[in-house]
Amino acid sequence: MDILIADHNNVYRTALIQALKSRFSQMEIRAAHNFYALEDILNSGTFPSLILIDSNLPGSSGVAGIAQLKRKYPEIYLCLMTSGVENHLFQERLYATRLCQSFSKTASLSNIMKITARLLAAPHLKPEKIEKERTGNTIHENWIQVKQMSDMRELSPQNDEDKIRRGVLKLTRREREVATLLIDECSNLQIAERLGIKTVTVKLHVRNIMKKLHVSNRTEAAYYVHEMRAKSI
Repeated sequence: MDILIADHNNVYRTALIQALKSRFSQMEIRAAHNFYALEDILNSGTFPSLILIDSNLPGSSGVAGIAQLKRKYPEIYLCLMTSGVENHLFQERLYATRLCQSFSKTASLSNIMKITARLLAAPHLKPEKIEKERTGNTIHENWIQVKQMSDMRELSPQNDEDKIRRGVLKLTRREREVATLLIDECSNLQIAERLGIKTVTVKLHVRNIMKKLHVSNRTEAAYYVHEMRAKSI
C-alpha cells in the first residue's frame, strides 16, 4: 500500500510526509507539487492506495479538475484536503459531485493520521455510500463521515484550529521571528546568525513555540504558524 500527497505547500507537504512515515512506517509515501505532476504519476499506471489532494492544487481548477481526474481514473481513491476557507459554492459543488471525502488542513496532524488510517481501512466506502449514511450533519463539514465511525466527532478540526490560533497569539515577538525562520527551513545555527542571538537561545525559543502550539517537532510548528499567518489571524 502507498499514499500520494498532492500539495504545493512545501512546509505542509513535508510535515504531512513526516507524520505519515512515522505512523505508517511500512508504507511508501509519494508526493506531487502540482496537478501536472500528479497526472504524470497516474499516467505511469501505478495507482496509490490513497491520494490526499489539496483543494487549491495548482493546475487542478478546483472541483472541475478533481472531477476530470476521477473520470479519467475512476479507480483512484481520493480524499480532499481543504483550507477551511473555501466558499459556499465550492462546498456545494464538491458535495454534488460525490467525488471524494474531505478534511480540513487545519486539523492537527495526529487527527489527520487517525482519519487516514480509517480511510485506508475502509476503501470500499465511496462518497455515495457516505452520503446515504449521513446523520443530519450539514454538507459543509470539514471532516469525513464514514461507516461505523461515530467517534469521529472528536476529530473536529475547528477545535484544533482554535487551540493552535490561541497558541500562535501567545507567541512573543522573538518567538514569531524564530517561527518565521522555521518556515524558511533554517537550522538553529542559521536562525542564531540571522537574529544575532546564541544557538542555545534559539533552542529555547523553538521549545517554547512547540509547547504553545501543542506540537512535537519544529516541522509541525512551522506548518501551523504558516497556516495561521495565511489566514491573517
